[in-house]
Amino acid sequence: MTFPRSIPTRPKHSTPPPPSGPLFEVQRQLSTSPYAPLRSVRCEDKSGFVVLHGRVPSYYLKQLAQEVVRKTGGVRGVVNHLEVAQPPRRRNGSSAA
Repeated sequence: MTFPRSIPTRPKHSTPPPPSGPLFEVQRQLSTSPYAPLRSVRCEDKSGFVVLHGRVPSYYLKQLAQEVVRKTGGVRGVVNHLEVAQPPRRRNGSSAA
């Protein structure tokens, strides 16, 4: 007696479903922000809370990133671990490394 081969439930070359959900929406909004420093902010989901990581050059941008998250549907809250760090300044015409 022979048994038929198992039939895959999904074709081998199928395209995965597009990413979705609140974290994806937050990442999309930050990565397309007109403010360049917000495009490099990293975020993760911790049980519905979005945790922000990275550095921004001003408290305004830190708050702006937080508001992007807060206004996104499906987010329970924001944990803002962004650091405010000014880029090194040049002295007497020399460049900072």
